[in-house]
Amino acid sequence: MSIQVTNISLRIWHPSMRASDIALEFGLTPRFSRTVGDPRPPSSDGSLCEETYVSMQLVRKASVELDEELRRWCDVLSAKARFLDEIVGGGGKAEFYVSLFTEALGGFELDHSLLKRIFELSLGVSVEIYPPVVG
Repeated sequence: MSIQVTNISLRIWHPSMRASDIALEFGLTPRFSRTVGDPRPPSSDGSLCEETYVSMQLVRKASVELDEELRRWCDVLSAKARFLDEIVGGGGKAEFYVSLFTEALGGFELDHSLLKRIFELSLGVSVEIYPPVVG
């Protein structure tokens, strides 16, 4: 079943790595990033960022089969498996972040072989589903 996928991003959190080093290692441009120790935006309390965060967009506004697209990105990211292990082993977190907009009732399936590949890359999956706007 095809679902409108508005975003698939690779999101990374780490207690000490620099955001620019993470993005450079993946060869992706960050959509959002901050490095541990950076000042928080002026609208906040003025404290410093407690951890590094990087969000790198992989898919934008594409209608795709979610499982096929995640499998494709696992293939791409398999070249960075050691770096992903380093991130998680160093106290960080890495995940696919998926935003789905649906026009009707729908769903998706992630079979065991895909989940195994995601797990082997030290990745999690976070999904937000946005139902159709009624009215």
